[in-house]
Amino acid sequence: MRVEVLLGYGDAPAVRIRVELRGPVTTVPTAGQRAPDFIFANAADYGYALVHLDSRTIGWLENHIGEVRDDFLRAMLWGALWDQVRDARLAPARFARVALRELPRETDEQLVPVILGRLSRATTAYLSRSEQERLRPELERVLLADPRVTEAVVVRKPDAQWGEVPVAFVARSDEALSADALLALCRTQLAGFKRPKEIHFVPFEQFPRSTTGKVQRGEVERWLR
Repeated sequence: MRVEVLLGYGDAPAVRIRVELRGPVTTVPTAGQRAPDFIFANAADYGYALVHLDSRTIGWLENHIGEVRDDFLRAMLWGALWDQVRDARLAPARFARVALRELPRETDEQLVPVILGRLSRATTAYLSRSEQERLRPELERVLLADPRVTEAVVVRKPDAQWGEVPVAFVARSDEALSADALLALCRTQLAGFKRPKEIHFVPFEQFPRSTTGKVQRGEVERWLR
């Protein structure tokens, strides 16, 4: 099987080396090349294989994948990162953090829905409840920034296209506050995929709470069923 091994550098053009795999171990001729920032063993997608990434490559991509200018290569690297999640080599929370950071800057319109779908899968199927909760506060903080909002809770709603989308339940002290006004606020503060798809107003006293006063999200999610 023929593959193209890419030696990637953040400060220099990548080096591509064509290699033919003839056995369980193949030595790649890299004499004269400095150590790369990341390596990808199937850069041109010649090989039909699951490509594992080494820890140095994963670490670099976590911080710099958006800097890879080649759209096709960047798409393949996103796919390789997702393969690491599926193969239990990369924690889903780490993938989610990268996706949340990079999605607002992603310019490839075909790649955005792919990343969104995998982000949704990572957060809903692979993260624990506590890890999911840590991804929600940003939207709630934006809503609560309006002094007329006295409570804001973001929950998940099944969606045919994206898997799940955020929906906000809000208590307000001013009946004149509209959902459109809050959505406009969200547009100034949040990337599109983080914005609520719906906002529902609920009296403050109707939010289900635990004995400590914390809103019970599971009970709020049931309102959508």
